[in-house]
Amino acid sequence: MRTRQTQHVITVPAAADTVYDLIADAARWPAIFTPTVHVEYLPSAPGDEQRLRIWAFAGSAVKCWVSHRTLDGAARRIGFRQTEPASPVAAMRGEWTVIPSGAESRVVFRHWFRAEGDDATLLDGIEAVVDRNSRAELESLRLAVGRAHLLVDFEDEVAVGGGQQKVFGLLAEAGKWPGLIPHVARVELTEDPQGVQHLEMDTVESSGGGDAHTTVSVRVLLPPGTIVYKQTTLPAFLHAHVGSWHVREDGTTVARHRVVLKEEAITAMLGPAATVAQAGALVRRSIGGNSVATLRRARELVVAG
Repeated sequence: MRTRQTQHVITVPAAADTVYDLIADAARWPAIFTPTVHVEYLPSAPGDEQRLRIWAFAGSAVKCWVSHRTLDGAARRIGFRQTEPASPVAAMRGEWTVIPSGAESRVVFRHWFRAEGDDATLLDGIEAVVDRNSRAELESLRLAVGRAHLLVDFEDEVAVGGGQQKVFGLLAEAGKWPGLIPHVARVELTEDPQGVQHLEMDTVESSGGGDAHTTVSVRVLLPPGTIVYKQTTLPAFLHAHVGSWHVREDGTTVARHRVVLKEEAITAMLGPAATVAQAGALVRRSIGGNSVATLRRARELVVAG
């Protein structure tokens, strides 16, 4: 079978160890890499061997595959191969290499891949996706090193009750939210057989203030109790927003959020003396307030039967 090879290179304005750590910590990818939606660590041998289940955009579609990674921190190299590739990929492997260059780093990103049926047209299509995603990931990596101070994580927990299945169903069936959740004005929802949803939603702040705004998200349903999502159309003050709902057996739900603020929007929102901490607190009240309002409304619906 024919094997195609690609190589992409970028210079990142940060020390090699810093850049390597960003690549090695795959849990950060959804908030850093624009194509990545969600990464799940799977059971693997201890040490430098890892197995990851990855959901990411391939064009307009979200694909899922499993990769095995070998981390070599001393050489700042990470090798990977897909053990469960997504069609039409027949095989895929590659490596990240981070090379010190003074105060900066040179990142080399290589792929080797084959197409199902050794189909040349499919191979061309795979190469186009690899090229587009590799360029996007490297550019995201370059920008991420200057945005570490703009990362805000927070979570809220609400004892919804009613049991895991019922609460998970309420959260998963977002198409019904406009008639159920006051701060949701409009929803357009599609879902594929793999549980990947595309959600466009108009919302207002749960406090009732502010204008309505539109967000677009991709969500992955992971029964029995988890939904993860990534916003692809964002409010003007954010570079990134990823999050999740985790529903326990008794219905208690934890809503987690990770956002990356836009530094240039902070003073525009809050004035020339505003700080990142103040902007983070505002975002926490706005985004966290809406998710808590959703969960409290879910509790009312559970109680009502």
